[in-house]
Amino acid sequence: MENLELFHTRKLALSEKITMSELEELSKSDDMITRYFVARNPKSTMEILNILALDEDVEVRDMALKHRTIKVRPKESSDKLEIKES
Repeated sequence: MENLELFHTRKLALSEKITMSELEELSKSDDMITRYFVARNPKSTMEILNILALDEDVEVRDMALKHRTIKVRPKESSDKLEIKES
C-alpha cells in the first residue's frame, strides 16, 4: 500500500493540476524523487525553487537551479532569422 501512495504522490508532484499549497507541502517531502519532481514542475514558484536549490540531494538542487534559470531567462527575441538559398 505504501508504494501505491508514493506513486500517487510523485505523480501529483509532476502534475500541472497541482495546487500551490500541495507543491509547497511536497517540496518538504522526505522522498527525494518527490522533491525532484516538484523542482521540475512548471508551476513551482521561484520561492519553492530557491528552497530546493539548497536541498541536501544534488539531483534536486541541480533540477531546481536548472528550472530557476529557465524561469528567469529573458524571452528570446521574436526576430526570425531568414535563410536564403543561393
